[in-house]
Amino acid sequence: MTTKPPEPPAFWHYRAFALPVRSSLPLPGLAPSAPETGALTLEVAPRREIDDLWSGPAGEPIWSTAIDGSPYAMRLGRADDYLMTYGDDALYLLSADLRELRCAPEQPADPAWRRLLLDTVLWTVSLLRGVELMHASAVKGTTGVVAIAAFSGGGKTSLAWELIRRGAALFTDDILALPAVGGELRAHPGPGLMNLPHAEQGRHLVGEVLGSFPTEEWVTVPRAALGAERLAAVCLLRRRRGATLALRRLNPTVLDLLPFSLAFPDLRGRLQQQFMLYSRVATEVPVYELSASLDAPPGSLADLVEPLATGPDRRRPAA
Repeated sequence: MTTKPPEPPAFWHYRAFALPVRSSLPLPGLAPSAPETGALTLEVAPRREIDDLWSGPAGEPIWSTAIDGSPYAMRLGRADDYLMTYGDDALYLLSADLRELRCAPEQPADPAWRRLLLDTVLWTVSLLRGVELMHASAVKGTTGVVAIAAFSGGGKTSLAWELIRRGAALFTDDILALPAVGGELRAHPGPGLMNLPHAEQGRHLVGEVLGSFPTEEWVTVPRAALGAERLAAVCLLRRRRGATLALRRLNPTVLDLLPFSLAFPDLRGRLQQQFMLYSRVATEVPVYELSASLDAPPGSLADLVEPLATGPDRRRPAA
């Protein structure tokens, strides 16, 4: 007698970037979590439904850029809802109360719209709902979470991957969530997903290749952190032509950290909250400057950073 497979749930419950999510579709790289009050409800909807619900633009886009060669724009609506457009590939409509997110992919099987959802749209919602975000990759070691802050193209993902090859767990690939709450300063993880160059070393650590793009692959990383953790250190990665490879502890101020924070122009009212949070980081967390030349290999940087994650006497050889 064959056993009938269980019916899929009506909704999957997750957490990413300190954002509880109630999703009508399974999301890769996220572990199931308990249902939470006030979770973002995520559903796939037809494009015509989003066209009907969108209140219309209130002005110029809040943010626009290009992602994988396609234009991406985020607009605030006249009714305080948000529309995010990804070329002709997908629309994402966030309700004015920040509780419902509708996704309208042109090609549901195309991984590009889902990757944008998981590595851009979700942290956007988290930011709009009051979480502060740092432009940083991060890994979890025995000492806690070590964040590697750098701007796009600075090499933070390559360094994080090298540390993962040496035994650390992925905490987040690109955006670190730092909720502005009292008590211990704790970081919240992103999805267990990374964008890695083709033929990157350590492929045995990859779970599934979700999509292949011109310069990289979008993959799951099974050994990823699941919950909030203590922030043990922040490394400000600065690559400059001819720079000497060095790691030095700073006596930082909030001004050293604010350049790595994320914000939108319509969130200027959050400047005080942002200032207070990064003041706490500067005061309570060891902050380092990691300088390196443009051609320094990730392994040489990892040699300096690894003791921050594992302790000075627990280095592991590269895989």
